[in-house]
Amino acid sequence: MSSMRQCIFNYLEHGNYPYWGKNYLQGQSVKVECHSGYSLPDEQTLMTCTENGWSPPPKCIRVKTCSKSDIEIENGFISESDFTYPLNKRARYKCKPGYVTAGGKASGSITCLQSGWSAQPTCIKSCDMPHIEKARAKSDRTWFKLNDRLDYVCRDGYESRDGRTTGSIVCGNDGWSDTPTCYDDRKHEGEEVGVTETAVETDVANMAFYCKFYKNL
Repeated sequence: MSSMRQCIFNYLEHGNYPYWGKNYLQGQSVKVECHSGYSLPDEQTLMTCTENGWSPPPKCIRVKTCSKSDIEIENGFISESDFTYPLNKRARYKCKPGYVTAGGKASGSITCLQSGWSAQPTCIKSCDMPHIEKARAKSDRTWFKLNDRLDYVCRDGYESRDGRTTGSIVCGNDGWSDTPTCYDDRKHEGEEVGVTETAVETDVANMAFYCKFYKNL
């Protein structure tokens, strides 16, 4: 009957190890801690005692890292204090008020890959769905990017000041291009009629005055 292999854990290149060696039997594993920027092959964290010794060998190797200085972001900022990111680690960012990610979120993330960062963060100008008085938006979207147009329709019995029942606004750098409002078309017509009647009454009164004045001459 063959005896089981013993492995001594007393050294880990570029990592932490016990001051006094510790024995492990074949099949047993030990969790190791590598120095920052280093890892066991394939990002393993355990070494196992085998009949041929430790697997993987007690050596931490330099891993791929990505630097925060390589990130370019406009209208946003990295929301973490880390400066260096190991392989597959995500860096999270937030967009400034009035800006969103390409997916319409207030924040997003990019990942450190073997080739570098997965992408550069993107924060684009956005406009929220506005509140339109007495009208219905012809879209069910909740946000719009720069230069997007929103069409709207006035509700029955309402219209814009120029007499139209439809209109549109555009998302710009300073927000929406206009504040659309629809008015009661009957009230609007009444206001115009009232002005006209007042003008007519004034003209009639003036004519009566002049006629009376010349009659008395």
